Amino acid sequence: MMVASSAPLDQYIVKNPDYFFGNTPEHAFIQPDNLEILLNHLKCAAFELPIEATEKMGEVDLPEILAKLAEAGYLHRAGEFYHWTQEAYPANTVSLRSVTSDNFVIVDITGEPRIIGEVDFPSALTTVHEKAIYLHGGQQYHVEHLDFKERKAYVKEVDSDYYTDAVKHTQVRVLEIAAEEPIARAALTHRRSHGDVLVRSQVVGFKR
Repeated sequence: MMVASSAPLDQYIVKNPDYFFGNTPEHAFIQPDNLEILLNHLKCAAFELPIEATEKMGEVDLPEILAKLAEAGYLHRAGEFYHWTQEAYPANTVSLRSVTSDNFVIVDITGEPRIIGEVDFPSALTTVHEKAIYLHGGQQYHVEHLDFKERKAYVKEVDSDYYTDAVKHTQVRVLEIAAEEPIARAALTHRRSHGDVLVRSQVVGFKR
């Protein structure tokens, strides 16, 4: 079952289900030289095999980044190779759903406390904020408390006749345009661009 919100993208998918169900989920687009992604990939690679100082990875200045990771204590250089030095398993901090691994655990306290799910930090602000109705496995839960320090959301089973929808304000500012091209659609001409943007979001309330 798919539950759609009032967001424009959700409404488009509801009216055009083939856009979602008719495509494979395996085709994803990432920016491999994004620093957040690149650093985690290098940590995981170094855990598996030492990385040679002169190795190439696209247009990235790999020697400089490896040196920074060594300076931060993640790697150690021995001769021409960088070795992983931490006890932690780096892949544990890589999330397949979001850039960050800073997640909230959802704890059902209806009876004996039990973990029923996990959400990433941005999603927690809109789905498991205090007094929210959280849906899991077809069951409604009322969020009793959101503990930011422990990264836990405490919920109880309820049979509610309403749902909640978070109100989020988002501001997008273009920092730098890397490339752009015109696109002609009917009598209108649009421009398609890519580059760096700054996105600020804040949850200011919710609707019942």
